[in-house]
Amino acid sequence: MADELSESQQKQAYEAIRAGIIHAAYRPGVRLPMKRLTEELDLGRTPIREALVRLTQEGLVYSVPHSGTYVSPIDLHAAESARYVRKNLETAVAVECCSRGGDEVLASLGEVLERQRVAATSRDAQAFYTCDGCFYRRLFEAVGKEEVWLWVDGFSVSLDRVRWLSMLTEKFDWDAVVAQHAAVRDAIEARDVNEVCRLETQYLNGLLAFLDVVRERFPEYFAE
Repeated sequence: MADELSESQQKQAYEAIRAGIIHAAYRPGVRLPMKRLTEELDLGRTPIREALVRLTQEGLVYSVPHSGTYVSPIDLHAAESARYVRKNLETAVAVECCSRGGDEVLASLGEVLERQRVAATSRDAQAFYTCDGCFYRRLFEAVGKEEVWLWVDGFSVSLDRVRWLSMLTEKFDWDAVVAQHAAVRDAIEARDVNEVCRLETQYLNGLLAFLDVVRERFPEYFAE
């Protein structure tokens, strides 16, 4: 029981700090003192220390001897690699949904889209971002590839950091993203493989479209 509790707390700490980095609550170059993290997360030092080790391995934080742990800048090479991987895997999964996606899958996607429309209307960035990921997770789940999605999600952290910042710029088109997801859902319902491929390619190619705008607006988030 103690081991299960420790593992649960370590996961909680990891997910909370990771989300804080992605959503810019912890900015690049900011020191993450243990005291601050234990107070903010209401967790002990051990699970937080273990979480920081994992985040260090993933490149999200780095340690300076005799100084502390700091948030890493965004790795643009990793972001582009993640976009490339997602383009290929998500397109393949969406195409597979054309033959395997039934009414239940379409209804599930529709439910996510409705929540994302509401988030877009209210400009709720957190809810919108969550729905964005949930839409694609539902596609992977529909074809029995949940573990693949978990790997993709973990691999995409640098890309996710750029996407989050892009949502905070004036160039981000909330309604266009919802419309694009709705079109993917409709193409799956129509079992139009060519249209699914076109839409997925268009969307995933555009994930870094506003990179110059993001870098100009948030230069401190990127390495020199």
